Amino acid sequence: MSRFPLLRLPTLPLLNCIQYLKVFEIIDFSLLSKRTKTLVSLVNWNQPDIHLNFNEDSQICLKFPNDPGLEWILDFENEFNDELNHTTRAIDGNQFPSYIASALHGPKAFHYLTFPNDDNFETMRKMAEHVSAIFRTPIASFEIHQQSDPSTMSIVKWFCTLQPSVVDFHIKIDDITAPTLLFILDNIKMTDNFSWELKMNTPDFEYTKAIDIPSVILSHSQWITLKSILNSSSRVLVLEESNLTFWDINSFLMHWLNGSNPQLEYIAIRRSMKGKAIEEDIEEAFQIITKDLEVREHEENEKRPMRISISLHRPSSYSPPNDWCYDIVRDDGTIGTFHQTYSSEHRIDFSLLSKRTKTLVSLVNWNQPDIHLYFIEDSQICLKFPNDPGLEWILDFENEFNDELNHTTRAIDGNQFPSYIASALHGPKAFHYLTFPNDDNFETMRKMAEHISKIFRTPIASFEIHQQSDPSTMSIVKWFCTLQPSVVDFHIKIDDITAPTLLFILDNIKMTDNFSLNLEVNTPDFEYNQAIDIPTLILSHSHWITLKFILNSCNRVLVLEESYLTLHDINTLLKCWLKGSNPQLEYISIRRSIKIMEENVEEVFQIITKDLDVRENVVDERRPMQIVLHKKATYQLSNSLCYDIVRDDGTIGTFHQTYYDRSDDSNSDGYIKLHYFYLHVWNNKI
Repeated sequence: MSRFPLLRLPTLPLLNCIQYLKVFEIIDFSLLSKRTKTLVSLVNWNQPDIHLNFNEDSQICLKFPNDPGLEWILDFENEFNDELNHTTRAIDGNQFPSYIASALHGPKAFHYLTFPNDDNFETMRKMAEHVSAIFRTPIASFEIHQQSDPSTMSIVKWFCTLQPSVVDFHIKIDDITAPTLLFILDNIKMTDNFSWELKMNTPDFEYTKAIDIPSVILSHSQWITLKSILNSSSRVLVLEESNLTFWDINSFLMHWLNGSNPQLEYIAIRRSMKGKAIEEDIEEAFQIITKDLEVREHEENEKRPMRISISLHRPSSYSPPNDWCYDIVRDDGTIGTFHQTYSSEHRIDFSLLSKRTKTLVSLVNWNQPDIHLYFIEDSQICLKFPNDPGLEWILDFENEFNDELNHTTRAIDGNQFPSYIASALHGPKAFHYLTFPNDDNFETMRKMAEHISKIFRTPIASFEIHQQSDPSTMSIVKWFCTLQPSVVDFHIKIDDITAPTLLFILDNIKMTDNFSLNLEVNTPDFEYNQAIDIPTLILSHSHWITLKFILNSCNRVLVLEESYLTLHDINTLLKCWLKGSNPQLEYISIRRSIKIMEENVEEVFQIITKDLDVRENVVDERRPMQIVLHKKATYQLSNSLCYDIVRDDGTIGTFHQTYYDRSDDSNSDGYIKLHYFYLHVWNNKI
């Protein structure tokens, strides 16, 4: 085949060709020479959101606003896979081995261009500079995870040579020296969020300047004084391990009433009092905090927003508590609602004293919590109360129980167990832990789950089984069936599962919202001929799901990976859907692994659409672009390369299909190809 001299084209036709390249092709083309880099930077791209993650295996992540279902990742791995076919790429004159791979997590696609990592992230830094230049967009956010202090300082100094500000900056390391922290605060402007998570504080660090970052979250904030708060203009402040006193909080409220901190929407302060008693009881603390203030009890008001936007760049929010709240009112009518609490586990402790106290507790008209069970190496019972979404109460069962902490003995079903209470604040959310030692077969945890369910008079809403053996999984499931016949949400993530265990689950537990089964390998010789009428069904190995099964079930969402369905099955599914089958269906995705490409893409399309009236999809603002998978989990749909079929009642089925390939050489033998198809059902009359 003769080659076409692309670079000899005039600039305008050449730019028209370049704009149709895929992201990794754009990067490859731009690396050829200075001229190709300049040409690529002249194209009017949709500017991506660029995120850097400096970790053991570091990444540059690109997300494009016009295709939210795809993420392009330049991956820099310490343990580079030498067994894959490599393509050599030149970066700044040096040759590097690399390979391309793709992965599908649920319905979202991730494309990886992988290089070996090196000392001090030199290759990654050069590629970050290159990507920022060719797409003409600054780096939006970056994270530094578990790096040494010198490495952190080196990364930050490099970043300052690249750009003066960043939208979002997150650090998670064990400790940081005062010079490094001072350099960060003095030299990088964070325009939306600065989050800092350390294992220990930075001794002798002082900072007297105002920190004018919209959202500041600090795990160790002993250096934040009342003066620095009053001089700053943050919108959200979350201060853990604070040295502020009750008198400081009172002074802060007084200053706020007088007009300080006009941008402030939310502040949270957590103070640890280890090794000493609470210096005042709750009433006395309240008197100090509210001294000389006109305070009124808070009354629920629908005008009060019950969600706080923590970060605007990466939408995250927090729901503040609505109980034990009080109001102060500024002269301009602005209301400040405040809440203070000490953590405790008093309700559960009281119920464990005797059968009578257990009965008494169960007679109280509690707000019924959402109870979630985690069966994992260190297992948990998690309680969330609807009236206090900012708090989570966790009964923790640890294999490596900390014997160095002060223990309190608690009796469970006549047996004595050591235990201790601890609390943690992650962002603005508080987690309170009551910790016990774990035991074989989760016996203590099971008894406590039964106890909790009974005293709060509410069934267990969801549970997860992670990395347990098949006998252990069967034991847990059989126990659960004696407790209740159904559960809202059930998730299993294990290496493999036997046919009897999977059959028992499907026959004996009714999942009223979601069943997710994540396996490493399939379950050989498993067959199931009954319909599974679970609203959301997500299966990592779905070889046993037949076309007949799909047509007889009433699922709302179906995600089938490693499917044995054929292209002709997909065609039949579309035909049956047009005739009215699966009326509840909103979304189905099917991923098939194939050793060789059976047909070219056009041939595949002809098989899938045989005897169907198909039209190209036209963007319609009435089409919902998010699918609710379960609970609050959503998936953003792609709008590219889509086609429509229309039912007689006007309901539209929009479908998309594509192939992914795990090697640079798409014709190489032995590399698995992935065929991905989805159908989204919607109505343009809504």
